[in-house]
Amino acid sequence: TGLMVQPFFETGYQIDTYCIRQEDIRTLQTAKAAVFAGIRILLEEAGVLPEEVEQVYLAGGFGYKLSTDAACQIGLIPSAWRDRTIAVGNTSLAGAYLYACGGDTEELVGNTRSINLAEKNHFNEYYLQAMNLREERDFL
Repeated sequence: TGLMVQPFFETGYQIDTYCIRQEDIRTLQTAKAAVFAGIRILLEEAGVLPEEVEQVYLAGGFGYKLSTDAACQIGLIPSAWRDRTIAVGNTSLAGAYLYACGGDTEELVGNTRSINLAEKNHFNEYYLQAMNLREERDFL
């Protein structure tokens, strides 16, 4: 569930110079649940089955230091995607460079649409289902 037991609930758990606190675990849980729920909604919106996804790029904060195995172990991505996922780090600089160098952005923009996850009926349900830090064999 992500709940630390006593006495660590109050004081955190010290490992060398690092201290893991209850609020750190909760922050990880909420971020992980939002990502997993977002993936489910995006697949539904695109009409794509999870097994049809050929490649996953883990970018941003999660993609910088988190290994694919760890991402699967905590349930950030389904374990079925373990061999299809590449951690690529912070890709915003590369995207900005491509945009600035005159890439075919008109086609990209034309094929892009915005989806407000908070407005989707099942987002809260998926979010709550994904709160525990456990490996997800597939989508619930």
